Amino acid sequence: MRSIEQMKAEGTEVVNRNPHTGGPCRESAETVLTRMSESLRERAQAIRVRADAIDMLKETLKHSGALESNVLEPLIWDLFNGARIGGVGGL
Repeated sequence: MRSIEQMKAEGTEVVNRNPHTGGPCRESAETVLTRMSESLRERAQAIRVRADAIDMLKETLKHSGALESNVLEPLIWDLFNGARIGGVGGL
């Protein structure tokens, strides 16, 4: 199976589903690769934001002495990983 990079170099088109009609649509491999790269960048940014939020929360809790109980840190990681606690979604 050829990689998207190989198809891009060859100018290959990729057949995808049109999100509006559900039918097939042709896109260049370069378009597909660009969209995938943008999606990965957005996901990486969201992870960095979550990590920063966790670090800030941990520092706040550390200064308040709340982390000494070893109860809150697993809860923080559950929130980071998208757990629903008390009806609230992950960070």
